[in-house]
Amino acid sequence: MAGRIGFDAKRAFYNKSGLGNYARTLISSLIKYHPEFNYLLFSPKNNRENLFPIADGQAKLIAPEKQFHQKFPSLWRSYFITENIRNEKLNIFHGLSNELPANINNTGLAKIVTIHDLIFLSHPKLYPYFDRKVYNLKFRKSCQSADIVIAISESTKLGLMDYYKIPEAKIRVAYQSCHPSYFSFLPEKEKEEMVKKKFMLPRQFMLYVGTIEERKNLLSIIKAMALLPASIRIPLVIVGGKRDAYFNQVKEFIIKNNLQDLIIIPSNVDDEALKYFYKLASLFIYPSVFEGFGLPALEALLMETPVITSSTSSLPEAAGPNSCLLQNPTDALEMAAAIESLLQSEEKRKTMSRFGLDWAQQFHPEKTSTNVASIYKEFL
Repeated sequence: MAGRIGFDAKRAFYNKSGLGNYARTLISSLIKYHPEFNYLLFSPKNNRENLFPIADGQAKLIAPEKQFHQKFPSLWRSYFITENIRNEKLNIFHGLSNELPANINNTGLAKIVTIHDLIFLSHPKLYPYFDRKVYNLKFRKSCQSADIVIAISESTKLGLMDYYKIPEAKIRVAYQSCHPSYFSFLPEKEKEEMVKKKFMLPRQFMLYVGTIEERKNLLSIIKAMALLPASIRIPLVIVGGKRDAYFNQVKEFIIKNNLQDLIIIPSNVDDEALKYFYKLASLFIYPSVFEGFGLPALEALLMETPVITSSTSSLPEAAGPNSCLLQNPTDALEMAAAIESLLQSEEKRKTMSRFGLDWAQQFHPEKTSTNVASIYKEFL
């Protein structure tokens, strides 16, 4: 009998980015490349709409049936879900987003949890006190309950061993992938021109993709731009949502240093257009202070765009040793030197693009899902 794998799939249906992307990409890849398993998706509400349409026969959707559970979906997901888990006779339950049901140990089946990062522990000032306490309680208990903890990077694995003292033998590193369309993308000249015209993109530009928040460290790029010789400065295109307090700091610096004409912040950039942004950019900069993995860096590599990123946390794993320039994310002078070296050398940009595309192939959805499937097979 084929193994029956259950997922906490809430994020797949309700989160547009981050944990939602991870869940959708992994589940879809497992369905495609490992049909030997039966997949069951547990979600607090019966929502099969736009974010994650699953065709009948590919996976079974399990939602709360009792009126009380429907009225309190979070309580169902955290506790009463185990009744459904037992009814479905699963072999394995996999929590895809840092947590497992509180009473999962009562089910008698194999338990796996994916931990993405422990930023709330490594950078506590970035999180409110109450949030840190809740996250710590959930993460720690889930890691203790799990038979296997999947870390999405070696950096996260080290954090688990350091903060929670999880034995190394209990941890498996299984990298995530990005949307499969990045691996098969073939740009069309007509669409490229439409994107350039719609978003008024300049002939040359640097690109940043990510939330405008303190951890992502956009301000360091702006500070580096201010240090560049005026003769080589090119615009910076910023794609991402804003956190008001931090964005106000960024705006203040831009105005103070008269950089307004070099900053472009387009809105409503869809996933298809974003690929052209990467493709058209002269270079991609991602100076995040800490990441569980660093998906935008991988996306840029797949679009053959040279990458400047941080030498910290998991980013060297995602971006590779020869396919990017690794910098101290808080050193604007070092970042300015990296930007200048790339803008002044087309040959260097081409070499990095070639290495980057090669490096990124190890994160193909077939490979990343096969890695996870091999973990499931440890229990079957």
